[in-house]
Amino acid sequence: MTTKTAKTTKVQLDQMIPAESEIKKDLQEEKKSESSSFKLINAEEATKVAIEFLKSLGIKKTVPCKAFNEADKAHVELDLKGKKAALLVDGNTKEILEYEIEAERRPAEGGGSLSLKLILILVGIQFGLVILFDFIKQYIPLP
Repeated sequence: MTTKTAKTTKVQLDQMIPAESEIKKDLQEEKKSESSSFKLINAEEATKVAIEFLKSLGIKKTVPCKAFNEADKAHVELDLKGKKAALLVDGNTKEILEYEIEAERRPAEGGGSLSLKLILILVGIQFGLVILFDFIKQYIPLP
C-alpha cells in the first residue's frame, strides 16, 4: 500500500489579507469618487443659480414659484412682476441649459365690468351736477 503525503505550506496571513488601513483607504477613495461624480444640485441651489443668472441679465426683482429636480436637471420657475421665467439648470455643472421669459397672461375680465374707481368718479360727477342744477334753478324762471 502506498501512502500519500500531502505537503502543506505555511502562508503568512499578512501576505494573504490586506491590512485594515489599506481597506479603509480604498473605501474612502471609492466614496470620494462616487460622491464627486454623482453630486447633483438640489432645488434650493438651482433656485439660487437661476436668480444669479437673471440678475446678470438685469432683472433684479424675482420671486421663486416652483423648483423641482428631474434626473440630472433642475427646473426653476420664477415670477418677475407681470412675467414668468422658466429655467433649466444642469445638476452636475450648475449651468443654465435653457431659459424662457414670457409675459404673464392675465385672465380676460368681463367686457362690461367697471372698476371701483370709475364708479366712484361717475357717482361724484352725478352728485355735483344735481347740486349745480338745484342752485341754477333758483335763478332761471321755468314756465
